[in-house]
Amino acid sequence: MVAAAVRVARLVGVPVGVIVGGSDVLLLTGDCGRRRCIRSVLRSADSVLALSSHLREKILDLGVPGDRVHVWERGIDSDIFKPGSRVASRRRLGIPSTSRPGLGRTLGPGEGLDILLEACSIPP
Repeated sequence: MVAAAVRVARLVGVPVGVIVGGSDVLLLTGDCGRRRCIRSVLRSADSVLALSSHLREKILDLGVPGDRVHVWERGIDSDIFKPGSRVASRRRLGIPSTSRPGLGRTLGPGEGLDILLEACSIPP
């Protein structure tokens, strides 16, 4: 999909920026065909944003010029955001505590689980 977006951007003459989040470079490049496609897309981009210095190095290993690869570390301001008690948060929001810690509520009938599963399926 990103490859198509890059082609369209080139056709209409607009700059292209690609964000690399991890699995695209760390996992998918293990397959030769995907590696070629990913390398081609990243090399043709005007700018590549990597979410860590480690990813930047992996992108450089694919032959993308260093002046086009930038690190964008998405951080959290720990002076503002601090983890708190999950139980206290649920109580304050009026959400009942769950007997399955760490899990959210499940989707019920009519909430589109079938659509989600179909959208996530991999065609044969």
